[in-house]
Amino acid sequence: MKHKYIRINDISEINISRVSVYDMNNRYIDKTGTMFGLRYNRNEKKIEIIKILRAHQDEIHQIQQKVIRTKLGKERDDAGVAPKQEESEPAGRDEEFFDPEQYITETIAVAMTHRQRIKAIINNIKNSNAISKDNKIESGNLEEILRVLENDSYFALENLDAYQKELQSYPRSLSFYQSKMDKKGRIAIDKLSGENKKAMRYVYLSEMQGSIRTVYTKLLMALNSLLEFLEKKDPEEMKNLTPPEKQSYNDAIVSTKNTITEVDALLGRCGLIDDHLTKLAGV
Repeated sequence: MKHKYIRINDISEINISRVSVYDMNNRYIDKTGTMFGLRYNRNEKKIEIIKILRAHQDEIHQIQQKVIRTKLGKERDDAGVAPKQEESEPAGRDEEFFDPEQYITETIAVAMTHRQRIKAIINNIKNSNAISKDNKIESGNLEEILRVLENDSYFALENLDAYQKELQSYPRSLSFYQSKMDKKGRIAIDKLSGENKKAMRYVYLSEMQGSIRTVYTKLLMALNSLLEFLEKKDPEEMKNLTPPEKQSYNDAIVSTKNTITEVDALLGRCGLIDDHLTKLAGV
């Protein structure tokens, strides 16, 4: 099943009153990297927006998606309390096997969100003025962390998209990719040399897995270093900061924590591609 990926700011942009049967396979990704899909609720006879979560690495053979129902509208109960936005689905529903191609496509889409997030985090830190230039040691440490975050992660995330396009649209020779692989990969390509389509799929999955893992591992290290640095200071105790500057600093901390959580989950799922590579080559 192929999905169309559509970027949105938030789910309010999804107008379910205009959804047709051809839209049911759409995937919507908001600015936080959260993914949503559409489902027809047979009991209530209406289309719903669902939030898609994927499981982690320990569920190797089959991943159960936990689907969370998001109630649209502005309903409020008699006490004036806003309705719960998320309601867990019964266990065992909406299960599907891990699709490595879909995971890669989703990761590329989320990578663009992470690039924007990195830029926003850096801007919030700078706008907070929490680290004085007069403090040479602190400002120097922060500048180094931000340099790594920007040079080693921000631009590397953009390169993931370019590399995917190369592998899909104008790949190099099979021998070129084989020469870059470890012993297991080279043996696999040798076994698949007579089946070009399978061999190129092996290359695609292997190369994208390696690239995603390398880029996001570096990003995770940079984010952890940044969070450790930021949490050493409490903006509420910095009397020289204005309320907007304190808010910028706190926003940077929250965004950093959220991104670390997302990257951890993404890297956990990355390992699931190994099972498909093994099945492809039988090694």
